[in-house]
Amino acid sequence: MLGDDKSYCYRAYGLNINSAVQLPDLIAGDQTPDAQIRYGHVSDSPALEALEANCEVFERPGFRMLVSAGQMCIRWERVGTFLVHRGDEIIVEPEEGILEKDLQAFLTGPVLSVLLHQRGYFVLHASAVVIGGSAVAFLGAKGDGKSTLAAHMQVRGHRLIADDIVPVQLQNGSVVVTSGFPRIKLYDDSIMAVGGEPSDFPLIHSLVEKRSFRHRDNFSTEPIPLSSIFVLAESEDIGLRQLGQAAAFIEVTRHTFVNRYLRALDEESKHFQQCQQLVKTLPVWMLSRPHDFTVIHEVCSLIEDHVRNNPADACLSDDLLQRSGGFELE
Repeated sequence: MLGDDKSYCYRAYGLNINSAVQLPDLIAGDQTPDAQIRYGHVSDSPALEALEANCEVFERPGFRMLVSAGQMCIRWERVGTFLVHRGDEIIVEPEEGILEKDLQAFLTGPVLSVLLHQRGYFVLHASAVVIGGSAVAFLGAKGDGKSTLAAHMQVRGHRLIADDIVPVQLQNGSVVVTSGFPRIKLYDDSIMAVGGEPSDFPLIHSLVEKRSFRHRDNFSTEPIPLSSIFVLAESEDIGLRQLGQAAAFIEVTRHTFVNRYLRALDEESKHFQQCQQLVKTLPVWMLSRPHDFTVIHEVCSLIEDHVRNNPADACLSDDLLQRSGGFELE
């Protein structure tokens, strides 16, 4: 793969991405790239040596990450090493025998989230859809059901904005989310729950049971004002309650992609200021519900009714639209 000279043009999160790795979940982009993904040697390279001299190391079985302000290097055992450089370049060194298609889940997930953070986005671990002309985000940890909820909302007619990675920009009192790509990562039972046939959708990775669920005709390609955030919580009952700013701050801080690396990035103060700005600008709701497909339509109806019956959120969205002047993203 290192010797290949093919190049593909994609678009995601407002960026044109020129990639040597095929990323079929992404949509076609322009030839003038904002960021580049290329194959290259990372191990024992001068760039890695320079990073190792001035970084903090995070490790767990099968995973190693080097963190500095300008560069981050991630290695997954049996997959490869990924060097993310200053928000405009990703260098990929695959492990021997890895299939190119198995690199996609890592590149379009955690690696891309690092690149977006380096470009100045505030990256939420969430899924987002458009309801009534504005965006709502579902925050949650792995396994909390945010992707499944987004898929059901999409099938009910609401446009998907992004799954798993939701980068927002906070500027001039506005909160704007930009679209990712038309894919939701779902297990087979979640696909069947939305009326799909799992075998119609490819696995995202040969070692992972999740599939790439696509609904191309119901996807938002434009930046959208974010009007509210729903934090998912498991409960026997279905309900919504608004969180105070202190509780909302804790939840937003927990559900960002770089929260465990803030000290190494020397960005704790900046990150906390961004969290404070977000929860002061938007309402944050705790959405309690059972992990049970038989009640998911009731949950979706609750969200739809809430958005429809709370014009304050919609007015907030309109105000953000006016203040942002059309959301020209850098």
